[in-house]
Amino acid sequence: MLASHSPVEDAAAFGIRLSRLNGHARLAAFGDIDVVSAPQLREALALLIDNHVQRLLVDLSEVTFIDSAGLEALLAAQRQLVANGGGLEIVACTRWVLRLLRVTELDRYLLAP
Repeated sequence: MLASHSPVEDAAAFGIRLSRLNGHARLAAFGDIDVVSAPQLREALALLIDNHVQRLLVDLSEVTFIDSAGLEALLAAQRQLVANGGGLEIVACTRWVLRLLRVTELDRYLLAP
């Protein structure tokens, strides 16, 4: 028999830790970033942007899954930060997330050099 997870259980596995230092912000996400949890990610990103964060460092080293909804949230924040004269950089991620970024060619826009 296949095990299934309810969206509520999946959403509970997701979380965010935020920190600020010298006008920069660091967002560390953990768990699954999917269609259920992506709105929470978008809300956290919007809050940082609304609070005039110019440079946002994103740590995805504890993310176990990310789908197109999560990628879209990161790209939307990147576009908005660039328009405001700043930027978003993924500074840490799992091998799985790195592979996804490379396959989608989003590594060019989101990964720290």
